[in-house]
Amino acid sequence: MQPRIKSMKQILKNKRGESILETVIAMTILAIGITFSSAIIGSSLSNVNLSKNRIVAVNIAREGIETMRNIRDTNWLKFATKRRQCWNNDPFIDNCQGATPITPGQYTIYKNDEQKWMLEDQLDVESDDTGNAFPDAPDDGDVFRRTDEERTYIWNEDEIRWIDKATLYLVDIDPLTDTDLDHDYTNDTDSYNHMLVRAIPLGTEVKRTIYKRYIKIEYVENVDIDSDGILVSTPTQWENYAHNVDNLNRMRITATVVWRGSKKEHKSELSTHITDYLGRERLEG
Repeated sequence: MQPRIKSMKQILKNKRGESILETVIAMTILAIGITFSSAIIGSSLSNVNLSKNRIVAVNIAREGIETMRNIRDTNWLKFATKRRQCWNNDPFIDNCQGATPITPGQYTIYKNDEQKWMLEDQLDVESDDTGNAFPDAPDDGDVFRRTDEERTYIWNEDEIRWIDKATLYLVDIDPLTDTDLDHDYTNDTDSYNHMLVRAIPLGTEVKRTIYKRYIKIEYVENVDIDSDGILVSTPTQWENYAHNVDNLNRMRITATVVWRGSKKEHKSELSTHITDYLGRERLEG
């Protein structure tokens, strides 16, 4: 019996079916590859953006630490004859008598129009301006302390919203620098600053950022080094301070910067101790 020979038409028909199947398989593989590549690229870009934001946040926190040192050093120079009593003088007080220290608490730290670093007490609100829900009919500049978040907000009438007082803005703070070389010295966003606690803007260019910075100030005692070589200390009760500079001469500064990512809030935190003039040489007590 002779084998059946396929006609040319049948051969072409089968070939067409195989070609379509191969094309579908190839396109499926290509689609899977593109999907995975897109996911990898998206994840890489997200990680790059997170790393960039974290680097910025760490530097903003470091600025907060250095600013507190600047306030301490300014007090040393300004009140040289009373530096032990005035090393921690509140920068709002021009004439230190040794009884105007920076009190423990949570602050924002900002530069005013005289290029001077200042502190804004985050807890400085009236007792009836606190709670878990924002007031219904706020006026521009109203301050409200969210007790469930432990954060203070200010009502901005222009944006019609409550804004965290710790929010940082990019502002033109250096009147002698023209970063964009347009011969206009008032439109360069060259520094991070807290805009909402200042009465007069430093420049015309203002951009709100994703970052918020909190400065926590504590007075500490019983400083020691643990087995891992880490400096540990015990916060003191403010009522025990009593301006006794011989028994208490150390302040712990914690700078926290938070920012909102695509899915959650991120945080960078730095902490250090600063001391009075004598405390630099005598670290005990």
